[in-house]
Amino acid sequence: MLIAGLILGNFYHGTAQVDNYAKNKKISEDAAATYNKELKKDPESALPHWRYANIVAEFTFNEYKDAWKYYLKALDIDSTNADIYYDFSNYLADRLSEIEDAKAVCEKGLSFAPDNQKLKSNLKRFDELIEKNNEMVRLYSFNKTDKRSIPHNIEYSVIANIDSLNKVVQMTDSGFKYEMLLADFNNEKSLTDYQVYLLLIGYTQTDNYNPYNYNAIDTIYSLAIEGQIDEAIKNGEELLKSNPLNPSLNRELMYCYRKKGDENKAEYYHRRMLTVFSAMLYTGQGTCEKPYVTFWVREEYNFARHLGLTPTGQYSTGMCTGGMADKLETYNPMTEENEFIYFNIMPIVKKTMQK
Repeated sequence: MLIAGLILGNFYHGTAQVDNYAKNKKISEDAAATYNKELKKDPESALPHWRYANIVAEFTFNEYKDAWKYYLKALDIDSTNADIYYDFSNYLADRLSEIEDAKAVCEKGLSFAPDNQKLKSNLKRFDELIEKNNEMVRLYSFNKTDKRSIPHNIEYSVIANIDSLNKVVQMTDSGFKYEMLLADFNNEKSLTDYQVYLLLIGYTQTDNYNPYNYNAIDTIYSLAIEGQIDEAIKNGEELLKSNPLNPSLNRELMYCYRKKGDENKAEYYHRRMLTVFSAMLYTGQGTCEKPYVTFWVREEYNFARHLGLTPTGQYSTGMCTGGMADKLETYNPMTEENEFIYFNIMPIVKKTMQK
């Protein structure tokens, strides 16, 4: 899910990413070997599963998302162990940002150990986080005159609160319904960066959103390179029905129409691409404290180029403000120095977890 180098290929990553993958693979294999060894010694114990779940939960690469399987295996064997419930709830909340699920795990643990102070403390923390999310949702219901006139200077904690934003775009009276914003976007009606950002959030809730599958876009690119412009346009406009916001797709259509000499159409798709990048730029500052929110890992590279930076191939994933984040090294020709851009990938994480 998170190690995009496995998906994007050598065009986007250099030797450093290959080395990083090899290092992660070694860490994973060593941990799995220890787990299997302990499991053989004591197959009826919950401890090997529990210990391995905690190890996997701390991985900074793709495999961390599988830790829940081993917590459940541990609980299948020792279903009344409050400490397992405690670790499991921390993993759900702090690594996956699944606060309501974390609360449910806490409540289950407290049903077996009602006096456990650690579980009580976590339950209080999760209740406060859920209430904070609900307060933000209520904020969008308050303005009855123009529910879409949200000021630009929103705190990053609000921008990065994907759970609350998912609720906002699903509210029938919020003014941010996906279908309505998409119609405005397609008709080039004036939308603020925040409205386009919520349009992107809404898109992640559709069945068509796939943050990794670029096969169809790559096919359009190949057709255009081979000179089959009309076929590329036909495929691209058909794909646009299910994938209307992807910058790469809009860029390919821009290129194709320029090749045909239709500058009006080319500029239409160019503006669509820039609108999405502008919304991404609005979400943060590219720092670990305020990483840009991204919806496709490959677009991190295109976004960097949009900013006039050149990706070097150095790429990693870790924790930043707002949750999981990608760290992309770039070369800045203005300063002649390398610098890092950080991307909040929680929309991608949540969609992948749903699947």
